[in-house]
Amino acid sequence: MRKTHVHRIPPIVAAFLVALATVSFSGGALAQPSSPNGDIGFERAREIALRHVPGAHVESIERDFEAGQLVYEVELRTPQGVEHELWIDARDGRVLRDEIED
Repeated sequence: MRKTHVHRIPPIVAAFLVALATVSFSGGALAQPSSPNGDIGFERAREIALRHVPGAHVESIERDFEAGQLVYEVELRTPQGVEHELWIDARDGRVLRDEIED
């Protein structure tokens, strides 16, 4: 008789994998990750970026590791054509970097 072994994934690992798959398959484009770790999410990162650069519009948002830290990279453009690239801390929403190109 053949025995089958079933390996169960702990719920926290399963939740992490689902969140990772959600971000990966969405291409990082304004999808709301289901993160149990306190991540601010794409929509909140967008709100913070628009508050930081009033009057601008968001061209793209990506979630990535930069310098060992999980950040949202938000690219914005002002009505005058000035481009901003913000790094927003994914845990607490602090703007870590604002690179300006004109």
